[in-house]
Amino acid sequence: MSLRKVTVKCLLLVLTLVMSACGPDSNPEADAIGLQDMAKTQAIATLLAADGFKVVGLVDTPTVWTGDQIRAMEMIEVPIKNSSGAETVYQGVPIIFLLSLVGVQDQSSSITMISENGSETEVMLVDINACINCIVAPEGNEIFSVVLPGIQPEGVMTGVVQFVLK
Repeated sequence: MSLRKVTVKCLLLVLTLVMSACGPDSNPEADAIGLQDMAKTQAIATLLAADGFKVVGLVDTPTVWTGDQIRAMEMIEVPIKNSSGAETVYQGVPIIFLLSLVGVQDQSSSITMISENGSETEVMLVDINACINCIVAPEGNEIFSVVLPGIQPEGVMTGVVQFVLK
């Protein structure tokens, strides 16, 4: 057999193997899952780039709300006293309501609250679930305060832009 015929047969064999891997015998379920994972990753990346208050992590529906969207929800008033005893009343949406909208996954046990300057505070989810007066209060369209009466750290966290459920 000539070298040319061997080369042609090898090329045909390689081509056949490549085509069989790409043909109808490939696993459509695996392909669909791969595309779904890619679409979900792209959607989360788009969400994280958006301005507003984000809730991500162990949730069914990662979400971002603007201040106007938060203000359009039913808000409650929560009075907080500062260290000198002066009282400030904050208006916001209960955190437990926002969490009900995103669908917290069963394995989630805490919320990391991230401020615009990158500082983080972790709060146990069981404490948030028991707090009807813990709120997210819009301070602008992209900046929010989190009011946590009776939870450690107690008080008001300003400049919060994201919750990450873990």
